[in-house]
This record gives sequence, C-alpha cells and structure tokens, in this order.
Amino acid sequence: GLLSPSPLLLRRQGYQFWRETLQRNMRHARVLRIDHALGLFRMFWVPEGKTGKDGIYVRTYVDEILAILALESVRHKVVVVGEDLGTVTPAIRQKLEGVGLLSYRLLLFERQEGGAFQKPESYPAQALVAATTHDLPTMSGYWAGRDMEVKELANLYPHQDDLQRDSQERVLDRTRLWEALQRPGLVSGKIPERLSMKEIQAVYRYLAGTPSQLLMLQLEDALLELETPNLPGAPDSAYPSWRIKLTPPLDVWLQSPEVRQLVQAIQSARRRSIHHGSRL
Repeated sequence: GLLSPSPLLLRRQGYQFWRETLQRNMRHARVLRIDHALGLFRMFWVPEGKTGKDGIYVRTYVDEILAILALESVRHKVVVVGEDLGTVTPAIRQKLEGVGLLSYRLLLFERQEGGAFQKPESYPAQALVAATTHDLPTMSGYWAGRDMEVKELANLYPHQDDLQRDSQERVLDRTRLWEALQRPGLVSGKIPERLSMKEIQAVYRYLAGTPSQLLMLQLEDALLELETPNLPGAPDSAYPSWRIKLTPPLDVWLQSPEVRQLVQAIQSARRRSIHHGSRL
C-alpha cells in the first residue's frame, strides 16, 4: 500500500505538499486529470499489518483542498478534470462543478433509464467526454466482446452465470449503440460483427455533437485495437496490463491516412456542434 497524507498535518503545514504537487504537474500541462476525484474528499486507511476489513474512511478538509486546486488552476491557466465515475453522489459532483472542475463522462456509462445511450445534447457542458478509458475495453474490443474473453481467461468471473449475463447484456448494448448512431444518420444498415474505421468515426462524431467542453480520442480506438491497456484485478501473470504495445509502429500511425481522417471528422463535427449547438 501507499502512505496516506494526514489531513491534520496537511492543514498544519499550509497544504505545502498539495500545492507543490499541483504546481509541479501544472508547470508542464494545460489540462490536468485527477484520477478518482473522490480521494479529494476522503481516503481509506488500512493500519500496517492489517487487511482491508480493518480499514476506515478518513475525511479531508475538502473545501480547503478544492480552494487550493482552483487557485493553482487559475494561476497556471490549467483546466482540471475530476474523474467522477463510479459511486459518486450528485452532491459531490455539484461541489466539484462549483469550483470549476470538468466532469468526466463516458459514452459507455452515460445511459437513459432502461439502458439506452444518452443523446449528445444530454451531456453536461462542463465536462470532458470520451468513449471509454484505459480501464475499460476499447471500442473495437467492446464490440467484439474481447474484454469478456480476457476476463474469463484471467479468472475474473467467479461464476459462469456472470459471464453469460454480461454476454447477453452486451448483445443488447450493441443494438442500443447502433440505434443511437442511426438516429442522427451516422450509420446505416445491419449491425456489423466488427467495427471498422467508418463506425469508429461515427462514434466520435456522435460524441463531438455534445456540448461538453473537451472531447478525448483514445489512441487505441484510432488504431482499431482490441486489447484494453489495463485489466483491473488481473494479476501480472494473467494479463499484461500497461505492457501491451500498439500494433503499428509510431512512425506508421502518425502518418496513417485513416487516423488523420478520423481526427478531421471529429474536428469538423465539433465545429458544427459549436456553431449550431448540439443537434444530433
């Protein structure tokens, strides 16, 4: 485990450690993403020699933490994104929004009641939008069900029923996503077995139609990669998390016409969205 900073000591020292951490990172960036933004509110401490069941949550002085974050953001002219996925309450999102942090919204997670994918205009403006993340399947891998295959190989399904449930839900989700892309005319015809660059373009043009301030393109999607960069919970012997090389060499994909066309399609859709407002 990692040593946790003491909220009392941080406050006593005028948050020097927190300020210096932000300053060192913001010196080299224009956008800073804070992973697990819940950690700004509380930490989970496990006493040395004990297990997780003996741990407790320790609250921070979150208003002071966020005030310093906002101040350093203004000083360094850096946009801050708070990763607010998972079990994050509306109150926490409101507090992060109140100090100017961008929310982090994913296509795969943004759903309507009943499971349908959210329409682009339903996304918040104060947000970074993306299709997926490093901890989730790539779009090509998601479509092909590759993530479920590797989870099974890594023994991450305690029961076979869990795999069957996920497989059945994925069939529904592919239909739901295809229907979402069909509504604005981004795709047509039958649902393909595998995604081509044409469908990847459709996915990102869909996201480009949101009012969200930032859109992030995952490199693995641009290269139609099947493997997720990281498989949470999998031991090193079962999955090479953070060790998977991209299929094409750097000098090849940088010059790829398909990658350039994808970026141009996103830029074009983004300009239309900004000029006319989201209308997909």
